[in-house]
Amino acid sequence: LEESAADMGCLVGEMLLGQGEFEKAIEAFTRAIETAPSADLYEGRARAYRGLAEQDVERAQLMRSRA
Repeated sequence: LEESAADMGCLVGEMLLGQGEFEKAIEAFTRAIETAPSADLYEGRARAYRGLAEQDVERAQLMRSRA
């Protein structure tokens, strides 16, 4: 049961990641990690954090270009 919940969390996280919903993806991967940690889940969460960081860099650059 825990493994299937973690698998579902991984699928949800991947779906959210693909939609650019990085914060929600981080939450989904984190919940799944709490249920049944795996390398795939940690890698997914890391990709979500990188996506969020890239989004922040883009926002900062846009703000600087408008200043």
